[in-house]
Amino acid sequence: MFTKLVAYIHQPVIKKVKSKSKSVVYLNSGDWIENMTALEYNNKKWSIFNYNSELFQNNVDDHDYKDIKTLFSDLVEDITIAT
Repeated sequence: MFTKLVAYIHQPVIKKVKSKSKSVVYLNSGDWIENMTALEYNNKKWSIFNYNSELFQNNVDDHDYKDIKTLFSDLVEDITIAT
C-alpha cells in the first residue's frame, strides 16, 4: 500500500526519500513570502530558486515599490472588496 502524508511545512528542500523497495524525490518549494524561494526545472533537473535582489536591480525608483506587508495588506483589501 502506498501512503502519502502531506504537512503544511514551507521549508525549501529537495531530497531523496528511500524505503525498503523504492525511493522518491521529495520537492518542497518553500514559499515566496517568508523564504522567497521557488522550484525551477531546467535541463531536466530540479533546483531551488532563492530570490536575490541584486539579480533584479534596475534603474526604477524604489519608491514605486511597496514593502511586502503593504503589498499583502492591499491584496487582502482587494479580495475583500471583490467578495
